Amino acid sequence: MKKLILLLFIPLVSFLGCASAFNLESTVNSKQWYPVELRPSQIKYNGDYFYTKKLYNDEYVAVYYDESITEDAEFYNNKLWESYGWTMGAETMTASAYASSPKSSTLHINVKSGVAVYLSPATKYSVFKVIRTTSPFSDSVD
Repeated sequence: MKKLILLLFIPLVSFLGCASAFNLESTVNSKQWYPVELRPSQIKYNGDYFYTKKLYNDEYVAVYYDESITEDAEFYNNKLWESYGWTMGAETMTASAYASSPKSSTLHINVKSGVAVYLSPATKYSVFKVIRTTSPFSDSVD
């Protein structure tokens, strides 16, 4: 009986371990996006950090608006959707039956690319810069 319980317990622990393995650190060297649910009122367009999270012992990730990245907004939004299995055409987006959609009211962060895409509930998107910093408390980026 103990062996049976152990056989059932080990796969469960392995599954839970894999599920929790995805975190912000995993996007540092990959094309993965880290989702963070935020209300539209939490998003700032004035250059201040509106989201910070500890990355390593002495390093943080900060997200802020920078107008210089808006020219590439559609490119980054397409990359986000492509990571969920969608293909972008000239006028339409298509997907297989297995594709999912990125969640609305969510900031999708990719540290490696240095960008974040926020999908608002009104089906609009905004693009933000992501930087690695040693201070999570800076009010704005110069």
